[in-house]
Amino acid sequence: MDLYRRAAKRGHVQASCNLGVMYAEGAGTKSNLALAVKWWRIAARMGDPKAQYNLGTAYLDGEGVRSNKRLGVSWLQKAANNGHKEAAEKIKAINEDSGVTSPSQATGSECNGLFSPTIVELALDPA
Repeated sequence: MDLYRRAAKRGHVQASCNLGVMYAEGAGTKSNLALAVKWWRIAARMGDPKAQYNLGTAYLDGEGVRSNKRLGVSWLQKAANNGHKEAAEKIKAINEDSGVTSPSQATGSECNGLFSPTIVELALDPA
């Protein structure tokens, strides 16, 4: 765990994501979902699709962070855009549950409460 922490603090993206997983699962340390979210957010902002997926799921489930569907969907969409298949499947399921039937319906601020990911992230995601 110490090696992951040192690498993550030096900006290693995968180490940051893995450190988040370790905190989430309590692997080598006491489980701490807030710290998991912290490290996933760092890696997600650097473009790691697994971290984006984990962070999106945390927001949707309210684990380690206050539940926020908009941010959850935003991070899942970023993960899907970066090739994360589970994120794409989850986005599809969310859209189907919301009545969105085509990708063109899932853009802009009128999509059943889903807002532009960039605007939502800037407004709601703490640094």
